[in-house]
Formats: sequence, C-alpha cells, structure tokens
Amino acid sequence: MKAIIFPGQGCQREGMGKDLYDNFPKARDYFEYANQLLNRRISDVMFFGNELELLETDVSQLKMKLIIRG
Repeated sequence: MKAIIFPGQGCQREGMGKDLYDNFPKARDYFEYANQLLNRRISDVMFFGNELELLETDVSQLKMKLIIRG
C-alpha cells in the first residue's frame, strides 16, 4: 500500500518529490513543465539542493505547489 501525504510549510528536505518524479509519469511531466516555465531546474534544487537552498522563500513556495500538484 502506498500513501501520498501532502506537505506543509517548513517540512522541506532534500529529495522531496523525487519519488513522485521517478514513479509517476504525470508528476514527472508536471515537474518538467514547471522547469520550462521557470527557465530553471527547480526539480534539481528539490532533489539535490542543500538545506539553505531549500529554505529560500522563492524556492520553498514553488516546491510546495509542485508537490501538491504533482
């Protein structure tokens, strides 16, 4: 059994969303679409960023939206 739990503000961690990206094609498409729109690999920051990068407001809001939507 798998469960998807939606995160809240302050729960950022390296690798967040990677499982969604790797296992759900529609989620992967959504992440890639966001990367294109932002002209930035926000998914790379989410999957491989350090703690300081993950806490930046401009990144944290985008991450939460991607995880919830993905």
